Amino acid sequence: MMVSGDASRIESLRPMFAAWGQTVVIAGDKPGAAQILKLTNNILFAVSIIATSEAMVMGSRGGLSSDAMLQVINNGTGRNFSTMTLFPKAVFTGTYDFGATLDTLMKDVDLAIERVRAWAC
Repeated sequence: MMVSGDASRIESLRPMFAAWGQTVVIAGDKPGAAQILKLTNNILFAVSIIATSEAMVMGSRGGLSSDAMLQVINNGTGRNFSTMTLFPKAVFTGTYDFGATLDTLMKDVDLAIERVRAWAC
C-alpha cells in the first residue's frame, strides 16, 4: 500500500492501512505522491508485459520451450513479475486471469503519460 501526506496523520491511520495490506510505504508528504508512485509502478508493469511477450515470441519462434525460457529467465537477469507469475499462471494456462482488466492497466499508463506531459510544459 502506498500513502502520502502528513506523517503524523499517516501514523495515526497506520492501523487502518495495515488492515488493507501488509506493507505500508510512505511515498512522501505531499498529497498525490502515492498516486505518482502507483502510476510509476504500473507503467513499469505494463512494460514488463510487453517485453516478456516479445521475448516469449522470439524464443518460441527460435524453437525454445516456454518452460526452458522461464527457467533461465527467472534464474537470470530478465526475471520480473510477468515471468514469475503472470505468464506461468495466466498466459501459458490459457486462463488470462490477470486479476484486473487491460483497460485498468491502460488507464494508469495513460494517466502516467498525461502526468509526464504536464511536467514537460
